Amino acid sequence: MVVYLPDCRLVSVWESTKQGTRLRDLDSGQVRKGVQLVPLSDRLITYRGSVAVRRLQDADLQEGVYSRLWRLREDLRTRPYEKDKIELLKAAYDGPFGRNEEDLSSVFCSELVAEAYQALGLLGSRRPSNEYVPADFSSSRQLPLKKGTLGREIPLTMVY
Repeated sequence: MVVYLPDCRLVSVWESTKQGTRLRDLDSGQVRKGVQLVPLSDRLITYRGSVAVRRLQDADLQEGVYSRLWRLREDLRTRPYEKDKIELLKAAYDGPFGRNEEDLSSVFCSELVAEAYQALGLLGSRRPSNEYVPADFSSSRQLPLKKGTLGREIPLTMVY
């Protein structure tokens, strides 16, 4: 999830990664796995793969809602990447045994985004955040938001 930090005028990525990176988490100053906040430019330089963003449009979020997002960021900032492989499998499987109970003791990538969207009032809370997979946020699926829409995918590349 791309976020702008006005206090330091920095565009960052709030993410949960399972692989160690050489990037320092802006909150802790540590190189770590799990939930972290890193500069977007640094992530684009180090990520092996393609990156695209979808801009939130016409959501008309009120000022107070962002404080919920920052509180969530504070609550989750030391969480490790999802440890329970069964939970990851159940997130991708929609069957009678595929329903997860919400557990934020460890967090995977799309779970973090879904939890943030729920905090912002963009997604309902009936579906647990650990039931979302990355494809749910792609343009190939029409994610039903309570407010606004997600724009088209915009590929990002570093210009040197």
